[in-house]
Amino acid sequence: MTIARIAAAVTGLASLALGAVTLAGPAVPEEHWGTRGSVVNALGLVVFAALALALELLPRLLGASRLGQAGRRIAQVGLALMVLESAASQVHGGSTLDAVFTVGLLGALVGLLLIAIEGVRQRSWPAVVPFVAMLVGVGAGDHGGFLVLGLAWAALALGTGSAVSAAARTSTPRARW
Repeated sequence: MTIARIAAAVTGLASLALGAVTLAGPAVPEEHWGTRGSVVNALGLVVFAALALALELLPRLLGASRLGQAGRRIAQVGLALMVLESAASQVHGGSTLDAVFTVGLLGALVGLLLIAIEGVRQRSWPAVVPFVAMLVGVGAGDHGGFLVLGLAWAALALGTGSAVSAAARTSTPRARW
């Protein structure tokens, strides 16, 4: 099992845990989180960091496209900004660098959208899943959004081996990363 696949599984499991914790109680305030807020933030930090590593799975699904490479890197930079903000907020005990988080989220969504576009162009449908899951996850937020993200990444962690081998059989040697 590769590091990217393990990261995808961690992303899935941490997202499922985060979704369950957010559904189990009231929304966490922006300041003075308390223990529950710290747990929510810490799980988010794990999700964003693992997701940045898990994105290494996608090049095998997309081949050597520049659009897919650019999308992956943009998403990873965005997720790194989200990790930075989450770490600062964990130390502070409340949201601190909201603008950094927002820019990071926007970068992650733009990068995942580019990956999804390339996936559609190449008919590699698993490459569309991360964008849709992130979009639904963000849209649903505290109402179970991370459960969707978790299910998607758990499925990708379990299912990418067959998708990768099928893509490898049908693509030219030049098209694989």
